Amino acid sequence: MRMSRLMDIIADMDTKIKTLVFFFILSIVPAGVNLVLLHHYSSKQIIPFAALFLAFMIVIQFPVCGWFSNAMVFRNIKKINDYCQSVKQGAYHASFPLPPEKGEENDFLKTKRNLYWMGRIIAAREEKLVNILGLLRFSQTKVMESIEYASRIQHALLPSSAVFNAVFKDYFVWWEPRDVVGGDTYWVTKTESGCFVAAIDCTGHGVPGAFMTLIVHILLEKTGASEFCNNPGRVLEILNIQLKQVLGCNGTASRIDDGFDAAVCHINAECGELTFAGAGLPLFYEIQGKILEIKGDRMGVGDHRVPVDYHYKNHTLQLTGFETFYLLTDGVTDQVGGRKGLPLGKNGLKQLLARVSGMPFQERQKHLTESWRTYAGQEEKRDDLTLLGFSAVKG
Repeated sequence: MRMSRLMDIIADMDTKIKTLVFFFILSIVPAGVNLVLLHHYSSKQIIPFAALFLAFMIVIQFPVCGWFSNAMVFRNIKKINDYCQSVKQGAYHASFPLPPEKGEENDFLKTKRNLYWMGRIIAAREEKLVNILGLLRFSQTKVMESIEYASRIQHALLPSSAVFNAVFKDYFVWWEPRDVVGGDTYWVTKTESGCFVAAIDCTGHGVPGAFMTLIVHILLEKTGASEFCNNPGRVLEILNIQLKQVLGCNGTASRIDDGFDAAVCHINAECGELTFAGAGLPLFYEIQGKILEIKGDRMGVGDHRVPVDYHYKNHTLQLTGFETFYLLTDGVTDQVGGRKGLPLGKNGLKQLLARVSGMPFQERQKHLTESWRTYAGQEEKRDDLTLLGFSAVKG
């Protein structure tokens, strides 16, 4: 310990002083000894001693030089490197001894002291950051647990397979939020003469969008199918009024943009008719392998630009029993991909739908999702996805 302390003292000395001391010991002292010997003894008497002294100097030169370099520089450099390595590995309270400050210091000691305190500051900040990151991870875990639970609630609001099986001969449902929860939803309910079916795209993604889907389902359940009078346009009109009331939107005076786009169909099994009304979303249908489109109104539901008394247009088709219908949100067609990185678009989707014509519905869904993902490639999913495919209702 005493030797180590002595080495630390020597290492912290001024470099010029150390150089002069070692120069004096290795150069001046031997020369002075030789002069004293020459003064008292003859040359012949001194030669054996000089030879012995020369041999001794050669033998001890390397270890003395090593010790000298260690005392000069390397001891402090090693201490600094060890200290930095400890800080790097997370030993935030690592340290090494520093001599007390005594006025003006040599540059090497200043550098050593500055690096020490710089390391302490960095270690303290990194330790604080690590603690903050730990709190953030804990908070993120709690938030994700809440969102996962919200996802279960959102799934519970969706129509079950039993509801679909009760009204359709065949069908498929592709519903895929961009995040854990999302702003897309769908609705199916029986009526006295048939059923309603709808695809709905609410404003926003994630949690805000999911809250909007919750509001929409509550309004649909609160109103009840009987009040819609088998009229898809009336469904949109009633929801437009109710949503404005819920969100505090009083006609065109409000600037609230929260709302939704929707494609709503009523299938009347008794009359063999399908009536469609759209608010920003279309209806695709297939006849003899051809994919046709009926566009909905450009006005969404609940938007401040839509008058409270706006009337949505109904479109009626006669059913022959061979049609296939598709309701979708724009997340399906707006996805970019392909060689040019362009959106799939309606024409691209129509081509995909034409390829699966005549397949069983579950196979259609498989081929459509695979083709869509192939087109998207490595591109990030841009929106929530909903695509419903169905044939005529059961009689």
